[in-house]
Amino acid sequence: MPLIKTREPWALVQTCIPKEKKMKQQAGFTIAAGIGVAASMFAISSVGMGRSEAIVPPSPNDPLAQIVERMVDGMIQPQSCALFAPGTPWERVEEVTAALHGDENLRFSLQGSTWFGQGNSGTLTYSFPPDGLTIPAAIQGEPTAPNEIHARLNTIFASQGGEPFWKDLFKQVFDRWTEITGVEYIEVSDDGASWGSSGSATRGDIRIVMKPIDGAGGVLAYNRFPNGGGDMVLDRAENWGSTFANYRFFRNIVSHEHGHGLGFLHVCPAVGEKLMEPFLNTSFDGPQLDDIRAGIFNYGDRNSPNQSAGQATSLGALNIDDSATMEEVGLRNNNDVDYYSFTAPSGALATITVSPIGVTYVQGPQTQQCDGGNSFNALTIMDLQFSLRDSNDNVLASVNQTGFGEAEELVEFDLPGAGEYFIRVSAADSNGVAQVYTMDVALSGLPAEPCPADITGDGQVGSADLAIVLGEWGEMGSIANISGSGQVGSGDLAIVLGNWGACP
Repeated sequence: MPLIKTREPWALVQTCIPKEKKMKQQAGFTIAAGIGVAASMFAISSVGMGRSEAIVPPSPNDPLAQIVERMVDGMIQPQSCALFAPGTPWERVEEVTAALHGDENLRFSLQGSTWFGQGNSGTLTYSFPPDGLTIPAAIQGEPTAPNEIHARLNTIFASQGGEPFWKDLFKQVFDRWTEITGVEYIEVSDDGASWGSSGSATRGDIRIVMKPIDGAGGVLAYNRFPNGGGDMVLDRAENWGSTFANYRFFRNIVSHEHGHGLGFLHVCPAVGEKLMEPFLNTSFDGPQLDDIRAGIFNYGDRNSPNQSAGQATSLGALNIDDSATMEEVGLRNNNDVDYYSFTAPSGALATITVSPIGVTYVQGPQTQQCDGGNSFNALTIMDLQFSLRDSNDNVLASVNQTGFGEAEELVEFDLPGAGEYFIRVSAADSNGVAQVYTMDVALSGLPAEPCPADITGDGQVGSADLAIVLGEWGEMGSIANISGSGQVGSGDLAIVLGNWGACP
């Protein structure tokens, strides 16, 4: 169980568990809510819920059970949020929830904790404090202990090169979140200031440490939300050196925890489909569709801001037979627009396709047993539309022919000349937020002008074609009857002589 930062270094909480009937949940993904102290909470990941694992109720001596007991006894102040061990009796969950929240009018809100304001991206720094920095205990039974991330990971990855290798694993995680959200990450040095100190010129916005938490299994890591600092604590006892799928155990834990660091809560049910489910799963790699949508809603996609022609995302200079594709991009809400630009040569035809991306899945905020939710179709959030525009942002063509969940396409539009063009993607209608889409742009050339006098097909009208006409003179149904009169004659001869030379 984690603690939140108030005036003390840490205080206890995890994923909020408000009464379901008073919870507001939108759009599938879950995002840190502003529920009193809960708005500055952080989250932890636990091992469990594997396909072949049994769920065992916690014993009275289990640290998680002891925390629940402390909550009920009033040692944790109301408005905190709890993480429950798998198998905690339902009656106990309800009892703890009532003790935490009473009769308050709780809300689950999409307007959660972010770093740069809703829908904006920016740059975050991260750092690894020096070993020996004291990290306070965050859960019952966890020791206060020194950071040992350098010594521990240098030992585990000694044969792979030590520190550069494991730091690159972190970089891979942050690079993936950049691909989704556009948030940029820069590693900086850390001055070793006391744990809980805010980011500054001498340390990262996000600080990452490793220490004993509860031994192997159980709690793997915990993380602060943005308005609590975004810092990450990893349990030294875990199998960080597992090589499966390019160290996916390592990367998925770090990626999940930084999802909390970006402001995302857990999502249920725990069925092994989403990175932000409360239990680790290594059957997939990194953020999945629901997680991607959370990133787009909170920070915009990787191209944001591109809401005007002046901010357009460049697709580059496209020539005839060139194409460009934008994947994992999206509209935050029905007020969002995306601009793209490209240059084209003269004589080009543009085919543009904008396709919504999504599947139907069950989703909901974390509940006591994380086993429920509602069916949600991420394909049909918005009815997409787009327009093709000239270099002055004047509309050349508008496309809105289909409905929710269907692609929009402009086929072989004859561009008026060489130069720059813009594509503006928006929503004609909306059922919610965060519609992921793919856009494809392809250029083709104008069809070649016909050259019927080139009977031989060599690109030239010359003596070989004339010889065929003269040799077939008077014949019916011959290839030399290029005039279509039915019989080879003077009309065909005139066409050959009139088009003598290279075909256009």
